[in-house]
Amino acid sequence: MGHALASGVFLHAIYLGGVWWAIRQGLPASVSALIAAIQPISTALLAPALLGERGSWRRSLGVAVGLIGLCSSCSGQN
Repeated sequence: MGHALASGVFLHAIYLGGVWWAIRQGLPASVSALIAAIQPISTALLAPALLGERGSWRRSLGVAVGLIGLCSSCSGQN
């Protein structure tokens, strides 16, 4: 329970705090949203190499769908 609590605090304090700090410094919210959307995709892609997790076709499909969704949201931007 302590590990989950500590990682939750670090994720929220550092990750989300960094996002809000960047927006306050002038980074457009749209760019911040794209960076935030890349985070779970990059985690899924890096986990097998860094942690030795085994992948599956379902995980690969989910990552692909997420990446397609992210790319389709970018194509509507000017």
